[in-house]
Amino acid sequence: MKKIFLLLLFIATGALAQTDVVKFKAKIKNPHSDSLVIRSRKFTQTIKANRKGKFKAEFAITEPGIYQLFDGTEYTVLYLKNGFDFKLKANAEDFDNSLKYKGKGSKENNILAQKMRDNQAIMEIMDTGTNLDTINQKVDAILKKTEEALAGEGIDPEFATQMKKDLEPERGQLKEMAAGAIEANKMKGKASPTFNYENANGGTTSL
Repeated sequence: MKKIFLLLLFIATGALAQTDVVKFKAKIKNPHSDSLVIRSRKFTQTIKANRKGKFKAEFAITEPGIYQLFDGTEYTVLYLKNGFDFKLKANAEDFDNSLKYKGKGSKENNILAQKMRDNQAIMEIMDTGTNLDTINQKVDAILKKTEEALAGEGIDPEFATQMKKDLEPERGQLKEMAAGAIEANKMKGKASPTFNYENANGGTTSL
């Protein structure tokens, strides 16, 4: 379900000054792989763990954007911009809930991490919910929390602009999904309707 909420801006690398780079470090407990992969459609950066199991890399991108970060089977999204210098800490056994960032660029990435946790909570409510108004209120509350976070001091303006632009379409999508989930939940535990039709062999198939 996380893919629904990925805000992918596909970015290619270019020839930039050596000082104008992203500096990224990570310490992941119980990692699923000895390598982290950061990528978009046109960009891939593989980071191998050192002898102490820590990850460190410097690399340049052509413009700010959202990337995917993979730790084996787990993944999340990152907002990257040249000049960022930040560190990720996580536990792969509870990946989404343990994601924390520090350093320059951490505010934006902590917003993304919290947003993915909030969206996962919405999905869980949809799986069992029967009251559409309750779910829609939860959607509005979560998106309002994101809006407030984006208005915080020191947030990169390009990041805030893109995220705000996507909030209203996302609101509509989530509420449409909620309506469909409510109808599906109403059918749980009910007997399937009977049917009887002629099959390809000339016989009859029924429930």
